[in-house]
Amino acid sequence: MSVLKSRWADGCQWYNDRPIRERVLVLLTVC
Repeated sequence: MSVLKSRWADGCQWYNDRPIRERVLVLLTVC
């Protein structure tokens, strides 16, 4: 469980470092 949590934290950190346009692209790709 802690592994999944740390991976989620890394993903959030990466996401927060992205510019707004890239965030939108990621969301569109995921959805």
